[in-house]
Order: sequence, then structure tokens, then C-alpha cells
Amino acid sequence: MHAVVVAVLYDPQARVDAISTSEAKAGAALAHAGFVPVNVLRRSEIQPIAEQLRVIHAPTVLVFRRPSAGEPALYVQLTGFADKETVAQAAQNAYVAAG
Repeated sequence: MHAVVVAVLYDPQARVDAISTSEAKAGAALAHAGFVPVNVLRRSEIQPIAEQLRVIHAPTVLVFRRPSAGEPALYVQLTGFADKETVAQAAQNAYVAAG
């Protein structure tokens, strides 16, 4: 189990989302974080996330950390394209914040 997980919400029909997904996966790997792609066209997958986190755009990168003492699990939300270095830095920061 990873202390930090990178999730990317993507539309498989959008070219920029394919690139964003690849960058998010590479960034997660650089930071040794888990990675989960979430297809926004699969209503059952996206609806709980969209409602809880109020995500309305794809692509969106979400960086989660293991929650602790009343702190939320979502560390950062990056809306739009994020390159692998940005994702890796966000994941590394989440590791530090997780302690």
C-alpha cells in the first residue's frame, strides 16, 4: 500500500488527456507513488469523486496521502495539464506532509 497515490481523471477520447495521463503516471513513478487512472466517461467511477471533490474538468490530477488525525486525504488538485515533474513534486510534497 502506498502512502501517496496519484489519480488522474481523464477523457479517453481527448488527445490532451492521453498525454496528461502518461505524464501523471510518469510523475507518480518518479515519486514512487501509487497511480490510478479514472475514466470520466464511466459514470460509476467518476460520480462519487466528482461529487465529493467537486471536480468538473478533465484532465485533473489528484494527489492523495494517507489521512492522519482529522486531516483530509486529498493533498492537492491540479486542474488541466500537469507535466511529470509537477506531478512528481506534488507527490513528493505529499510524502513530506504525511510525515
